[in-house]
Amino acid sequence: MNPAEVTATLPLWQLLLAPAVALVGVLLGHLLTRGSAKELDKRWHREETMRTLRWACEQTGSDREGLRFVGFAVLGALSASSLLQEEDRRFIDAVASAAVEAPATEYGEGTGFDAVDVVDEGLEGNSGQAAASHP
Repeated sequence: MNPAEVTATLPLWQLLLAPAVALVGVLLGHLLTRGSAKELDKRWHREETMRTLRWACEQTGSDREGLRFVGFAVLGALSASSLLQEEDRRFIDAVASAAVEAPATEYGEGTGFDAVDVVDEGLEGNSGQAAASHP
């Protein structure tokens, strides 16, 4: 028998099974990697949200009127952000409400508006008017 004439034949099911198993392995690996990437992205968004929240809260307690306005504006924008995760929205809304109520109780009078009003006025270009009416 001549070595050039020897051929190996595989059944059709073996020819189809090997690539199918490889494809399933690749898809499974991709799904696992994608799940990890989503979890990492969610964690990063939460960290950035909390970092921004902490900064905004610090600004709302500032002695400078302009920084207070910016702090309230950031709290309102953060609360309305589409990037915010739903479980964090209640937390941020509670912090924003407490930040609005703290100056009112400190000065012994109501402010007449809440953080959303301050943000809305600031976004419309009336920032001087909103800042002037804020204690």
